[in-house]
This record gives sequence, C-alpha cells and structure tokens, in this order.
Amino acid sequence: MWADAFTDRPFGGNPAAVCLLEGAADERWMQRLATELGISETAFAWPESGRGDDHPPASYVLRWFTPVTEVDLCGHATLATAHALATRGALGPGDTVCFATRGGRLTATVGTDPGEIELDLPTDPPTPVRDPPSVLPAALSAAVVEWWRGAKDLVAVLEDEAAVVGVTPDLATLAGLDFRALYVTARASTAGTDYVLRVFAPAVGIDEDPVTGSAQCLLGPYWAARLGRATLVAAQRSSRGGVLRVDVGEDRVRVSGRVVTVVSGHVQPVLAGDGPCSPTTLAALVSGHHPADAREASSAARFLVELGRLTRPCDETADPVHVTASGIVVGRRGTVLHRHRRLGRWMQPGGHVDPGESPAEAAHRESEEETGLVLQHGPGGPRLVHIDVHEAANGHTHLDLRFLLVGSDEDPAPPPGESPDARWCSWEEAESMADDALVGGLRAAKRVWEEWEETASATSGHGHGNGGDGG
Repeated sequence: MWADAFTDRPFGGNPAAVCLLEGAADERWMQRLATELGISETAFAWPESGRGDDHPPASYVLRWFTPVTEVDLCGHATLATAHALATRGALGPGDTVCFATRGGRLTATVGTDPGEIELDLPTDPPTPVRDPPSVLPAALSAAVVEWWRGAKDLVAVLEDEAAVVGVTPDLATLAGLDFRALYVTARASTAGTDYVLRVFAPAVGIDEDPVTGSAQCLLGPYWAARLGRATLVAAQRSSRGGVLRVDVGEDRVRVSGRVVTVVSGHVQPVLAGDGPCSPTTLAALVSGHHPADAREASSAARFLVELGRLTRPCDETADPVHVTASGIVVGRRGTVLHRHRRLGRWMQPGGHVDPGESPAEAAHRESEEETGLVLQHGPGGPRLVHIDVHEAANGHTHLDLRFLLVGSDEDPAPPPGESPDARWCSWEEAESMADDALVGGLRAAKRVWEEWEETASATSGHGHGNGGDGG
C-alpha cells in the first residue's frame, strides 16, 4: 500500500509505502525495494512469532527503510502501517496494535473516525546545546534563537513561523554532521496551531521530510514546557504540509493524525523472491549442483520437492522442515570435525541460517563460531560441495547445504558454550569417524581441495594453507 500520513487529502502529508508480509524478509531485499520506491520511508510488517501473554493480541514486527538505510523510528510510516492493517480488516475502531521495532515496542490505536490513528511513542528529552557546530549558522541561512538536541537529532529554534518557512539550508553541510536530522521549529502564528517545524535529514537520504511523527518525541516535550500545556497541535511547513496532534506525557508522547490510501496492490513474487534464502534462489543453487553419489542425488531431489511448498525455507520457526547450512573445513592438515555435544557424533560444524543471511554466510559464521578458527571461502567465492536431507531433533527435518571453507594450520579453539572436542583429522580418519550422511561430502570436499592444491602449485609453486613467502 502507498498511503499519505498526517493528512486528510491525497498527495498531502508524508507518503509511506507499507508491505504487509507473512513472515520475515531478507534485509537486502527490503532495502532494495525501499530504494526502488524512492520515498522517505518504506515499512515492512509481519506477525510476531512467539509472543506471550504480556503482548496485545495484534502484535507485529515492524521495520522502516529510507532509500539508503534502515532507521530505528519512523512515526508516519507506523501510522500508515496501522492504517494498512485496519484497511485489510486486521484492526477495527478502538483496536490497538503492538509493533516490535529496533527502537523498542510501540503501539498504535485505530480511532473511531475513518483514517484516524494514534501512536504511542517514547519521549526524546531535549537537552540544550551551548556550542553547536561552527558551520551550522551559515548552513542554515537563518538566525537561531536556541539550539537543542535529542539522542540523534538537532533542534534549531527560530524567531517565528515565517523564518521557518523561509529556511533554505545547505544540505551538503548538514549531511556531513554527526546528527541524523535537523529540526527547525518556532512558535506558530497561524490560528489553531501551537508550533511549526521542518525536518532535514540528508544523512539518511531524506533532503526534507514532508511530515515527521517521530520528531514530536523531541519537539513535543520542548514546546509543552515552553507553552505550559501538554496537548498541542503541530504543523509541518514542508511543500506537502501536514498536521499532527500531540499529547505529551511523562515518558511517552501520543501523536495522532489521519491517513489516506493512494495506491493499493501487491509486490510481484518474482521481485520479492530474489533474496539469498528465497525459494527461487535456493532452487537455482541446488539444481546447478552435481551430486557426488546416489545418496546425495536422493537428498537433492527431496530438497527441491520440499522447497516447492516452503515460503520461508530458511526460517526454522516457520516450518519443521527448513534449510540449514554447514561448513566442511579443509586445509593442509585434512579436515576439521567436532563432536556434537548432544548427539555425541563427530560431524561438520554448522547450524541455522539467521535472518538476512545467505546459506553460505551462515555456514561461514557457524563454522568460525564452533571451531574458533579464522576461515575463508576458496578461490572463486562460496562453493556448495554437498547436500544432505536428514531428520533432526524435535521432529525437524534439515535441508542441509554444505559449503567448502579453508582453514590454516592452527588447532581449533572452540569458545565457551561450544563443544570442546574439535580437531583436525586426516581424510581417512575423518571418513572412519563420520556417519554415512557425511562421508560423501568429505570425499567431494577432498577432491575439490586437491584440485585447488594442484592448480595453485602449477601456477605459483605454493598451496593455499600458509600462503608462501613474499616476493
């Protein structure tokens, strides 16, 4: 959905795109979509899993992306997300939704008037700034009465509303300062409005934000103290303009406004499915791999069958059948195995894929964590060397992708909490210790390692492990 927040008319207020998802999405895809849309904020929300009795019935994970980065708090896109949920029928008048965000838990309540939403946000107490950066007065092109700051943002208080409207800042200078955004504000001269503001945030890809709900976390407490009342009306004097109703409490600020739907539709699956853990990407990876033996061929075939029904194949909370990632560590001393603490078997390091990771990245991370070694992918980048589908604990089935990783000659040094039994093994020893599910992978890894060694020796006279002498 594309919606305009803090306005009662289309093409006013602040536009936000809202993607309501069934589950967690790849961070890189979310950022790419936000960049493609090119507006100040794109919000992504999906149902929160594992919530307890202390959470409201409607509880969602919520993340916000500008065209260039992810941010910790965005008011207008939160307003738009609650509106999108209400439009879909997930919320009704008077219902409250809880959002789990990088900036903490937020709530939004649907009003009884159509399009009206109230946000409950944390205060950002203002602190006076005695010595602002020396470049600011010239960059702002306006006389500043006071400087204040919050946790990440700077506030310039001007003489009057006309001064706020007339500000033409040097955006290049602002982008180089150690602040996320600059708020320019003054007491309002317009009837029915208490204060006005404009917001400039070139450091996060927003030259000027049309209407900024999160700014009231800082400006609300400032103006409540100055004007001696807790209920205020703010007007943002950007070219699009918007109106915000602000109620300031001891440590929370309630910000309310209207939202208007402009466009509603669906993100095409082909676009949403190009992340490193999408079914499309994983199917291409597995289909392009050549199994080493009949057991692996059977695993690869089953992998593709299971993949055909999974929407979030790397999410262990979404389905008991899910993708995992392992590393077969190779080097001059052979290969590294560790004894699994619960199963008691010698096996390769590996584990689950974290949100936003590719399976190759997960294999690298898990293998370094479990062995304490510094590892790297081989020549040409990540190399899928083996596939195995097997039953795991708790009724789970692991679709395991095994990648080749190269280690130096140091002994493994597992950190506390990992199995202390990890060591280099000769290839013959490793095959005798491993179960049938791993033997094929070890043989495939040995073949690739020997090919690399032969190529390296032929071209430079040195192998991989110690790197040889300098020229």
